[in-house]
Amino acid sequence: MKTMQRIALAAALLAPVFSHADLLNITLPGTTAQGTWVFNDTYYTGYAYGAAWPSAMAPITSAPYSSDINASLNRLSGDGYITAGTDGMLYTAGFYPGAPGTVLEISATPSLDLNNLIFEMDFSETSPVTVSLTYNGGTILAPTYTYSGPGSSSSEMGGDSDMLALQWDLTGITVTDYTITIDAPIHTGIYAISVVEGDTFDGKAIPEPSTYAALAGLGVLGLALLRRKLSQK
Repeated sequence: MKTMQRIALAAALLAPVFSHADLLNITLPGTTAQGTWVFNDTYYTGYAYGAAWPSAMAPITSAPYSSDINASLNRLSGDGYITAGTDGMLYTAGFYPGAPGTVLEISATPSLDLNNLIFEMDFSETSPVTVSLTYNGGTILAPTYTYSGPGSSSSEMGGDSDMLALQWDLTGITVTDYTITIDAPIHTGIYAISVVEGDTFDGKAIPEPSTYAALAGLGVLGLALLRRKLSQK
């Protein structure tokens, strides 16, 4: 019984870090809406290398991933494709740009009085990726806050991935439409992205890098303690 309790404790400690750590699961004040795309051809079929895509990819609506924002996702250029990671390649499930300059674009109409906007992405490490926001037909807005840290533990070639999160303060701006553009080098693995809209802004909602690192350290410590206890049995 004590062994099972220790295993449960270690699992609880690891949960903030590795239970779908590709998304930070950020909570905003006030009314919110969220859209999530998990790139896997279990959810999306027909998005093969070199093949024509539909004009827009609708956000996932089936459990456990849901969307309640008014958004569509397009591949703007190149031969990027979505793979389940079971096609004999070394790549894990994700979206992979097939040519330099390939970009994805999220086009949205706010589903509420937009004052707070957060973008999250889990992608393969060592890949420089550019994310930009424009609103009301083309006005560029730099992020108010930026987070970069560890992502999920399974990624391209079996290494760790990176997490990027951007937050924009839109207080006082009437947003009628917005576009988030993702520009990634060839063969970058993009595993999951999420957009969170909020009608209230009260400061930084994405974590400090040191905070997230501390959570990771706590999980590792819990696992180390568990192994020590089990080895003494």
